[in-house]
Amino acid sequence: MVFGVGSFAHAVMTILKESGAEVCCYLTRGYGHHGPSLAGKVFDSEEFPSPIPLIDSFQPDLIVPMSIAWTEQPWAKEIAKKPILSPVGSAMQIEISRSMAANLCNRFDVPVPEFFHAESKEEAIEIINDNPRPYVLKNPICSPFSPVHTIVCETVEDTLGWIERIDDSEGIFLQEYFGTAEAGHFLAKELIHPLQPWFLESGFTGPLQVTGIKKNGKWHAIEYNIRLGVTTTALLLRMLEDPLENLIDVVENRKTDLKWKKGFNFGCTLTVAGQGYPYVVPSIPGLPVDLNEPLDCDLWWNEVDVENKKLCMTSHQTLEMGHRVCDVNAFSDNLSDAIDQVYQNIKKIRCLGSYYRLDLGKTLWPPGTGF
Repeated sequence: MVFGVGSFAHAVMTILKESGAEVCCYLTRGYGHHGPSLAGKVFDSEEFPSPIPLIDSFQPDLIVPMSIAWTEQPWAKEIAKKPILSPVGSAMQIEISRSMAANLCNRFDVPVPEFFHAESKEEAIEIINDNPRPYVLKNPICSPFSPVHTIVCETVEDTLGWIERIDDSEGIFLQEYFGTAEAGHFLAKELIHPLQPWFLESGFTGPLQVTGIKKNGKWHAIEYNIRLGVTTTALLLRMLEDPLENLIDVVENRKTDLKWKKGFNFGCTLTVAGQGYPYVVPSIPGLPVDLNEPLDCDLWWNEVDVENKKLCMTSHQTLEMGHRVCDVNAFSDNLSDAIDQVYQNIKKIRCLGSYYRLDLGKTLWPPGTGF
């Protein structure tokens, strides 16, 4: 059972189904339902406020959440007793609480940028005046529904300007800005392995990924996530010989044997962003989405709907933020072929005013040097 919507749910359900699973999805948000519905049975959270009766009926061996939003629900304690692909209890705090994660890193000598937790805008301004430098502004508690989403400021003036505009109802987490040499998922030795004593203390079982940033030749942890990545999961699962067995092994706290598919050395993902993305533009209608010809790689639908038997981009009026139409993923034994395949296929998709990145593969290692 997948908890989520859009391309994440569409991809996870499809790939695990092809791996031998019977799949279904608990739709956790009011959009992005079309993709998951193509892969299996779906249950709308509007109709089923709690997934517990569904879980008791379906009896899944594996529950894959798209985000940590489930922890804020009244049924969270019950879910924690189920086979969910996530740490539970205090082990979740490494993502949920930014201050806790930073303090944990300090405890185990994992480098982190200088950070502060302010209860209000006024306190944040005092901190900046006492410690004048640019900061990345975040909500202290990580949630998809946080009043503050990450704002990267490159100067002190940028930071002070944004402080005046943000919602400080849950406080403000200020993290020193370290530049653009950022990378994710490849830094386990430097930023995850030192935390192993805490994993044992907290009973941590589940996925963990880290985003790091390099300064003065040293990697610093800037964020940990206790879930599979929204875009990278579709790549990772496709590259595994038996993703279903591997994920169930993790949920059951067994050592798993990762075997990688031959010829899938490189995976590339490219998003079709709808007109107006990432901003909300209420005047933009649900524009039609056309496939000029079939794709010969993975296509995962995001914020699209079917209206009068026609596939359309979800109207901005139904979203809290601008949207992505779909993700196109391709694989090969070499990077250039995977990139070429993605671009050849994404050109087959038409939606008025939509766009996609043209620099895939050009911002490569070391991070920060490809711009």
